[in-house]
Amino acid sequence: MASWRHWLAFYGAPPALATALVFASPSVLSAGRRAGDLSQLLINGAKYRAIIGQARMQQNDSGYLTDHGITYLIDSGPPVRVAFNPGGLLDNWTAILYDPSGLVMQANGFDRKTGRVAAPDGVTKVFGGDLIGCDPLWGDYYRCSFT
Repeated sequence: MASWRHWLAFYGAPPALATALVFASPSVLSAGRRAGDLSQLLINGAKYRAIIGQARMQQNDSGYLTDHGITYLIDSGPPVRVAFNPGGLLDNWTAILYDPSGLVMQANGFDRKTGRVAAPDGVTKVFGGDLIGCDPLWGDYYRCSFT
């Protein structure tokens, strides 16, 4: 009986743990990304608000800007939206996005029938790209992906 248990522990446990890891990884990664984004909001909240105030007055969407040590983009809207710390590869990027209207939540991936982003053009074309989707973070802040 003991040899059967040892065999099961030795040969059965690694595949079971690997399978559990594969299924748990997306949830763990998503939770980690969300925790990181929320910590950025907590740490840089005052700086973000100062940048948003400047963006509302300037309404200047002239590419990447840096202020208070934070890189950002402005979409003059209306409403004025700000993407903080945009990063990615080529035209695929993500950012913490400030949107007081909440309309960015209408972007919800691709429509398989049309091959286009499933949201109105006024939403998907913010920042001059294709907004793929957003997840709410806190208040008027969202985690958004672009292509």
